[in-house]
This record gives sequence, structure tokens and C-alpha cells, in this order.
Amino acid sequence: MLVACSTGQGSEPVGHAASGPLSATLRRSPRGPGNFQYFLSVRNNGRVIFSSPGDPTQLIPRLVRPAGAPRWFPQQRAHLAGIAVLGGRRFAIVAEHNTGADCGEGTVGLVGSRGELVTVRNPCALDVAIGHGEVRLAGPYYAPGAPLVDPTIVRAAAILTFRGGKPVESPPYFRMRTSSPP
Repeated sequence: MLVACSTGQGSEPVGHAASGPLSATLRRSPRGPGNFQYFLSVRNNGRVIFSSPGDPTQLIPRLVRPAGAPRWFPQQRAHLAGIAVLGGRRFAIVAEHNTGADCGEGTVGLVGSRGELVTVRNPCALDVAIGHGEVRLAGPYYAPGAPLVDPTIVRAAAILTFRGGKPVESPPYFRMRTSSPP
């Protein structure tokens, strides 16, 4: 099995965002026809505080190619939504979608100025938009045990804000997880 291990150097830029001391760069490198490995680097005052793939949190999965397989997996798409100010702090916002044989998974990652990470995941799709003091999330909602071919709510919407320094998703349609800085 081959694993995409590049640091992203020599890859092409896909997006860059900056606000105050926080900046984020998204790059990609080709891995076969129509497939790319994406690399995210977030800096605070010029110092790298988060990179993926690479950090244990793996916001962006590392591509692999099983022995004898003609393709790298998973198929990936990613975009840098921008920098949001939430709860008085800056966060780089990235959206990523990966898929293999099914509809895949959509992930929205918020990387804070201290390197902390909030990830929101959803089967099949998850869209993101930055609002004033909030991040808007949208995608199909699946109740526990619901089959992926039949979403409980076809187009659910939730708002992610920060209260008391902690992320709050309302209503809690999507799976949210927080990680401390590496």
C-alpha cells in the first residue's frame, strides 16, 4: 500500500485566507487522474500551529493506494471558506469531502489561533458559510439508524457559535468534536 506522505511542497495553491495574525493556506497535489491530496497549513504570527494531513486529528485524510489498485483513496475535494471571528477569536474554516464507494463524508474544520480544532462531520455532504459571529452548516440529517439513501431531513441547517469559549451547534444535527492543540 502506498501512502501520500508529501508535506505539500511542490503542490499548487488552492486557497489562502488571512485575518490579523491568523493565516491559512490550502494546497493540492495530483494523485492520479482527477484525484488530489489536499494539504492545509494554518499559521499564527507566521508560526505553523496546525497542518493536515499530519497532525493526529487528521482533518484532511491522507490518501492511500492499496497494493495492485489503480487509484488512490479516498477521492477528495476541499476548499478554504475563510477566516471567521467566533467568540472573539479567529478560526480558519475549511470544508472537505471524501468518498470511496458510497456518498462519502463531509467535514467542516475550524482551526483556532492556538491550534485547537473543532470538526463537524456528516454522512454524504456538509456545506459551510461564514456569517457574522457564526458558521452556518447545511446538509442532509440522518436520525440514528436511518439508511444513507433516506435522510430524515433532506436539507437540515444548523448554526455554530461560541459561548463561554466552547463551540455550540444549534440544533445539533451534525457530529461535532473538539481537539486540543497538538
